[in-house]
Amino acid sequence: MSSIKIAELRPAGSELFQDSESFLNELSDGQEMDMVLGGGRRSKRSRGGNVNTVNTIFNTVINTTIINTTIINKRRGRRPRKH
Repeated sequence: MSSIKIAELRPAGSELFQDSESFLNELSDGQEMDMVLGGGRRSKRSRGGNVNTVNTIFNTVINTTIINTTIINKRRGRRPRKH
């Protein structure tokens, strides 16, 4: 059986955070942070824990996507879309 070794495994878009420049400070200047929603609540029911975990993970992925898209658009000189 062959084995595959991965030297470096990074999340998509992680190269944006490896620069010496930081665009994260610019996020607080505009309305981008107003679009960030999310978070999870703990369920008092024992059966609901998995659903809340999935919701929290989903919200984290969505928030990360919004922030990454904003950073990419700022680098490309694009203005954010108004919803």
